[in-house]
Amino acid sequence: MAKILGLSSLDLRNILPELKQLEGGRLNKLYQLKERFTFRIAAKTGQFNLNIVLPGLIFVSETVKFAETSAGNFSMSLRKRLDNALLKSVEQVGTERILKLVFEKGETFVVLVELFSRGNLLLLDSQERILSIYSTQSWSTRELKRGLHYEMPPAMPSFDVSEREIAGVLKFATQENIVKFLAVGLGLGGIYSEETCLIGEIDKTKSPADVTPRELSKALGVLLHKDISPTLYIKNGPFAFSSYQLKSLESLKFQGYPTISRMVEAYLDLADTAQPSVNSSTAIRLQGIIAKQEVHIIELEREAAESSRRGELVYENYQKISTLIQGFEEVRTTKGAETAFEWLQSQPGVVSINKKEFSFAVEL
Repeated sequence: MAKILGLSSLDLRNILPELKQLEGGRLNKLYQLKERFTFRIAAKTGQFNLNIVLPGLIFVSETVKFAETSAGNFSMSLRKRLDNALLKSVEQVGTERILKLVFEKGETFVVLVELFSRGNLLLLDSQERILSIYSTQSWSTRELKRGLHYEMPPAMPSFDVSEREIAGVLKFATQENIVKFLAVGLGLGGIYSEETCLIGEIDKTKSPADVTPRELSKALGVLLHKDISPTLYIKNGPFAFSSYQLKSLESLKFQGYPTISRMVEAYLDLADTAQPSVNSSTAIRLQGIIAKQEVHIIELEREAAESSRRGELVYENYQKISTLIQGFEEVRTTKGAETAFEWLQSQPGVVSINKKEFSFAVEL
């Protein structure tokens, strides 16, 4: 199985509003499945699951994604201190790929989620002393170990770096070309570095010394102010994901999603698929059906505030659509696509089918 992709620091900034919706909720369950964790939180608007996949993913889902058969020492330590604790705040630490979750339960506890390198999960007290840690780690600049004071990694430049600050950073750049400088020196990561060069019409092979701070600042400004449009890109399976639609990947097949969390969840489902008999293009088309229906459901949910009956209708049809998709895939796998389409046509509420696009319409 290919290596699981991770969120960039910019993706983490963009997903933060989705995570902050959990603030004010209480932690009522905590699950661990190896390097994957689910924090089940009863928030003001319902039950949600905060999922962490080390080394580099985090997202919110409606269902529990990871549950262990038996609890390990680390998850037991978290449960002991955080059971029914109030989630006060969720913040990104600077522009790092680090999330800070502050809980209160008589006293203050901090959960730090490190989404870089090997990834890590740490529980700190109010003085930032490490009470419990998933993985003891050591670098030349810091050591992470139970009982020690938590030390931050070397700081990265801010997202809204000024032209003057860019000039200062460029002056001491050690990377051989500008795209590597953007990826490493400014911490944008690979795909956003490529996109920045494309936006600014900057030759990505240029030396950082040959790029002016003004043209780089202008390109970065365009990238940072793009509309959020979570997109999963496909190339013989899940290839990349982004908070935005990207010009640099526009030649690939892609699927849009209503939220970054839903995009990450769909990516992980595809990446975890270990059935070589499933055609990847069919899989992504079916994922597209789900995503399109979810977008429609979200639009209906906005109207549901006017009527409790509408809210019930959205829920009922969500279950119905999910059942239809699952049933279609089961028949397709065992009896072939044509039989699956015939089965779908016989189901109540299905008003049309597009065999070419592997899509269908349901009367609500």
